[in-house]
Amino acid sequence: MTESEFTAQYSKLWEIFEGRIERDFFVGINLPVEYLCLCEQLAYAEANAFSDALRARLNRIALEMHRRLYSQKRRSGWFSIYEFFAEKLPSSIYFYRFYLLFAAVIFVLPLFFGLTVGLLYPDIAAVGHSEYIDMYDPSQRGDSRLFDADVYMFGYYILHNTSIGLRNIGGSLFFGIGGIVSLAYNGWEMGIVAALMMHEGFAAETFFPFVATHSAPEFTAVVLSGAVGFALAKAFLFPGRKLRRDSIKEATAKLFPLLVFMVLLFFIAAFWEAFWSPMDIYRGFKYIVAGIVWFSVLWYFYYSVRRFRNYASSRSI
Repeated sequence: MTESEFTAQYSKLWEIFEGRIERDFFVGINLPVEYLCLCEQLAYAEANAFSDALRARLNRIALEMHRRLYSQKRRSGWFSIYEFFAEKLPSSIYFYRFYLLFAAVIFVLPLFFGLTVGLLYPDIAAVGHSEYIDMYDPSQRGDSRLFDADVYMFGYYILHNTSIGLRNIGGSLFFGIGGIVSLAYNGWEMGIVAALMMHEGFAAETFFPFVATHSAPEFTAVVLSGAVGFALAKAFLFPGRKLRRDSIKEATAKLFPLLVFMVLLFFIAAFWEAFWSPMDIYRGFKYIVAGIVWFSVLWYFYYSVRRFRNYASSRSI
């Protein structure tokens, strides 16, 4: 590899390192791997007698990475929270992006399929879902429920949402089959219920204003749980040369940011569903808030993938 080819392949990665050094923000879950790869790149440049300027640049980056890796004090408080959402979580999203995409497809396709079937065959949608008709019938809805009822429903939603996440994760350990079935079933149910509400004429007045906002964190958490389950299933079923327990332990450590994010989103979804969704306020305002929430969630995933798309360059030469 010539110096120009070497520089073209790794220059963007070095720019990322230098930017983090300049911002004094170099703590991240990939720092040991990044440091090791940078040292390999420096050794390669030294062995091939590349220009003094290039070797000096790599040496300077390596020294700064070494200093932060071995001597930087542990930070806490607000910085740790910022670090989690700006570095650790985005890097995990990027690393497991294909698992997330697979889980999203398994969830979304049955949702639209259920919606289509329900719209074409209303009788099928009505089977086993009659309670939703009473729940969202505008003529059956009275005044806003009391605060203590909201608190009770908040606890119920946390329990219900968490159980879905656990089924997605636990069910995936058997060759991913349980997770696929759980994701597909939940997608189908949401689609078929939405179709039923549209057929009954309740969708615009009660159903969509109720679910529009909390569906963003809830759907995202469901997809996250599926992706975590698939990743753990791979570590369990295909440990490679590692011991199975070591493979699972390593995968769990890498997946920890996604697990934390999943639990947080389930909590947020339960809060929105219990306290915001039942509020009797202007529907247009609810849609505006829902749009902001959906945009924020989708933008964060786009940011995460774009932010760390050059990390593939950090592999060994």
